[in-house]
Amino acid sequence: MYKRQPVNWYCRKNVNWLFFCRYLYCKVTSKEMQEVLLFLYYIGDDYMDNVSSEKLYYSVYDTFNDKVTIICNDNAVVGLKMGEVSIENGTCQKTPLMDKAVNELKEYLQGERKYFDVPLKLEGSEYQKKVWNIIRSIPYGKTITYKDVAIEMGKKKSFRAVGGAIGKNPLLIFVPCHRVIGLNGALTGYAGGIERKENLLKLEHAI
Repeated sequence: MYKRQPVNWYCRKNVNWLFFCRYLYCKVTSKEMQEVLLFLYYIGDDYMDNVSSEKLYYSVYDTFNDKVTIICNDNAVVGLKMGEVSIENGTCQKTPLMDKAVNELKEYLQGERKYFDVPLKLEGSEYQKKVWNIIRSIPYGKTITYKDVAIEMGKKKSFRAVGGAIGKNPLLIFVPCHRVIGLNGALTGYAGGIERKENLLKLEHAI
């Protein structure tokens, strides 16, 4: 029996749903299927997202001198943003999972934790997720360069693409992209700001 797939799978992969419907409409020959595709096309991208998108929660927490916004679904933390951020289509509500994430974060910032146990979920392209998983393997107190990541990806000259993927890291600190530095130890390119990157590396005695 055919297993129904989430209808907004293509939307979450950053493919425009409307153009996808138009593409299929030109390919299929069945009149019935064409009518279905026209229906999906006209009800629009936003409606399809609401049909099957997972519920997100977010809340702002104080962590010493900083505010952070934690984003999670029912099962995992999906985002950490520096500062106070409002999440579109999210519910501003604290959850036990968020509290656990913040407690671990505070322990890390106090120098009492080197690893995070809270469940994480990374959403991105396959290339981005491969880069982020390499970053997750960098030990506490250690640094590697963008070129090192590119070499591990099997494309040693693709360090600019690596930098682009790192810049899209949705889980700052939990996925420790602050441990990736430029050649000769240069502190470059951190979404949370260079000063925060420097402070995190000093906390870990990495510089």
